[in-house]
Amino acid sequence: MAAHMEKNPEKPIIRDYLLMPEPQPLTEEKPVTPEVQELINEVRPVVEEQLSRPVSRYVGLIFKTNNVIGTDYFVKIDVGDNRMVHVRVHKSPEGVVTMQSIKHFTDNLDRELVYL
Repeated sequence: MAAHMEKNPEKPIIRDYLLMPEPQPLTEEKPVTPEVQELINEVRPVVEEQLSRPVSRYVGLIFKTNNVIGTDYFVKIDVGDNRMVHVRVHKSPEGVVTMQSIKHFTDNLDRELVYL
C-alpha cells in the first residue's frame, strides 16, 4: 500500500519506505556452539584492537541471535584477566562476517547479554 502525501502543514509527509519495521526481539540465551565460536574467532583481531591489547583467553560463553538481512549474533566472550566482552557480529546471507559493536566489562561479569 503506497502512502499518499497530505497537504496538511501540521502533519509531516511520510512515505512507507521511510518507515522502519519494529526490531525483532533477541532469541533466548544459548551456550556457544562450535559454529558461533568460529564466527567470533574471525573478529578476534578487531576485539583485540578495540581492547588495545592481545587477550590471553578468547572463549564464547553464551549467545543470542536476531534475524535481520542475515543474522546478528550477540555473544558474551571471556577474554581472560577477569574480563568479559559482549560483541555483536553480523553474518550476511552471503556468509560475510563483520564486527558491529563491542562492550567490555571488568565489573559485574554476570551482566545480561542485551542488544548492542
